[in-house]
Amino acid sequence: MKLWELPIPERLKLTFPNLELRPPQVQAIQKGVLEGRNVVVSSPTASGKTLIAELAGVKNILEGKGKMLYIVPLKSIANEKYKEFRERYDYLKVALSIGDYDSSDPWLEKYDIIITTSEKMDSLIRHRAFWVRDVGTLVVDEIHLINDLSRGPT
Repeated sequence: MKLWELPIPERLKLTFPNLELRPPQVQAIQKGVLEGRNVVVSSPTASGKTLIAELAGVKNILEGKGKMLYIVPLKSIANEKYKEFRERYDYLKVALSIGDYDSSDPWLEKYDIIITTSEKMDSLIRHRAFWVRDVGTLVVDEIHLINDLSRGPT
């Protein structure tokens, strides 16, 4: 299946010209990830899980269905995704929030894609970040690392 065949906004198709989807990606689409269905994607490394999350989240943003909140277990992954998303989606506002755990970070309200760590997200919820109500897509990446005691500081 080719990306351009999908029912997604033209701007998103232009972001990935001539992309051929991999079997796990096709399966997630068939399960309804682009129609707003809740989906858990578990597949091997480099099989395209992140792209499925991006397609669902950016599609929702472009269709006015809320922000994408992208949660990762490590600051290093958060920084990597921030850089990738800023370059790939230069037509959207991308934010990184991994610092001060005693704030609701109200400045995040104006962003489309918000990348944060699980610990920072816990803090945002405890501080009742009002912009969370505007999240339309929640992605929890590398969730298997959440309970890993050797993952180090986040």
